[in-house]
This record gives sequence, C-alpha cells and structure tokens, in this order.
Amino acid sequence: MAFDPDNLLNTPKTLDAFLKHIKTIRYKHIREKLTARQISIIELILQDKTEKEISVKLNLSIYTIKDHKQAIYKKLNCKSTKELYSISKEFYLV
Repeated sequence: MAFDPDNLLNTPKTLDAFLKHIKTIRYKHIREKLTARQISIIELILQDKTEKEISVKLNLSIYTIKDHKQAIYKKLNCKSTKELYSISKEFYLV
C-alpha cells in the first residue's frame, strides 16, 4: 500500500468532521430513543424558544410540549435545559 498524503486527516476541520461522524455512529442508540417530534422540540429548545413559542410553532398545546419535554428529560436522564444542551452537543443529537 502506497503512502498518499492527500488522504490523511490532517486539517482540524476534517478531523472534527471525522470525530463528529464517529460520535454520531457511536451514540446512534441514544438518538433512536427519541421520536422525530422530540428531536424537533430539542432543536427549538436549543434555539432558546419558550414552551409557548414552541407550541405556537408546532401547533400543539403547551401541555403537550411540557409532556414531550418531560419524556425527553427522562429518556436522556437530564433535569434541566442546561443539561439537555450539554447532552445534545456531546452526543450530536441535533
């Protein structure tokens, strides 16, 4: 096998993309626990949207949003939005 410097992961951007890909595959089971609706709610939460703003955007009751949020917290074993943000970034959920 010949040495090909063009195929090395030698730039931080490429290495970061590779690591993200590996983590995405490694933690796929965590993402699979969540429904598509829950993932969309996580995305909105991470955009600093309130429960009321999320309910208007998704055309759902605020109580449905609260139920989804509780289910998300339970599935990801977190207790706050700060923890949710940290877990989402660590496991590349969104």
